[in-house]
Amino acid sequence: MRKIYTHLLSSIAFIAASTTTSLATETNQENTPFEIEITEITKTDATVSITPPDGTTYFWEILTKDSYEQNGGAEAIAYSDTGWFEYLAQANGLDTYLDILPLVLSDGKVNGKITELKGHALEWDTEYVLYVYGLGTDGQMLTEVQDITFNTQQRKTSDLAVDVHVDSIEVDELNTTDKKTYYTVKFTMNPSNDEEEYAVVCHEVRFYDQYENHPKYDWEDYLTMQFVPFVDKVYRGKARCSFNKIIDGADYYLVVTGWDEAPSTDIYLTKFNGSTYNSLDKPETPELKIKCCNGALTIEGEYDYATVYTADGKIARQLRGAAHTSLPKGVYIVAVNKAGTNSVHKVIIN
Repeated sequence: MRKIYTHLLSSIAFIAASTTTSLATETNQENTPFEIEITEITKTDATVSITPPDGTTYFWEILTKDSYEQNGGAEAIAYSDTGWFEYLAQANGLDTYLDILPLVLSDGKVNGKITELKGHALEWDTEYVLYVYGLGTDGQMLTEVQDITFNTQQRKTSDLAVDVHVDSIEVDELNTTDKKTYYTVKFTMNPSNDEEEYAVVCHEVRFYDQYENHPKYDWEDYLTMQFVPFVDKVYRGKARCSFNKIIDGADYYLVVTGWDEAPSTDIYLTKFNGSTYNSLDKPETPELKIKCCNGALTIEGEYDYATVYTADGKIARQLRGAAHTSLPKGVYIVAVNKAGTNSVHKVIIN
């Protein structure tokens, strides 16, 4: 299946038009009945304006340029779309792809942010193609394919590290009913630099695991699909936060990354489980071996990650797996996380 992330069955949200000068370029200009403008292009979003000929229903989509060309470009993309419509119809129990068309076609002017109109973010530093063509509910093409290309901005990278500690998992009184009990996870985030921003989302483990070792998708696809669209607040400095409606027995990740209008660091995962909420009252210390020798710190044993703090509370290292790292002489605090539970160790590097 082609790489397409549209929430085709969602309603379209409209916002006011932008007056910013377009930075996009039309590539198919022989027949241009549609007025297309792409403005306010950022690392993960852009504002789209599409004005069709009067009374024309149409289909529009945004693909990476590579994906667009792999599906035949302007000459063949409509045939590829037909296959996609057939898949959607089958998945929704409809008889033919014609039955899905009233749900995926647009009429009148479209104007809004791509993240709102399509339900997913764009990938930074990537060339995209927006294409559109008139299409009737009877499946007949009403115009030729018209397309326009644009590039998202490059993202900045950072060495920011964020330590996450699950403080408690308690019954969610607001959402719990007689039939189902939910929980609230409360946690603390401590960044290595108080001046840089970071973001966090919480979701079930399965939404991340499906991207690991996938033949077509990678972690950047995870970020654009499962992370960026759900960032509703960014943080600076130490912060305490919570998420509600945690399902009893389900595995979850708290996912944290540095933020500069887009993810700016690797992602940091903290795993917890809704059924283990009582275990946080009496945390068990993971079986670990922490050794200090010849100016280096070594951690052996099973754990999720470890954060090494200097004596004044600043993050010196974040470690995963069998770890060995050199450190300047001094006193350090090592917080080792396993399944959301921290054990704290004081060490001295000579």
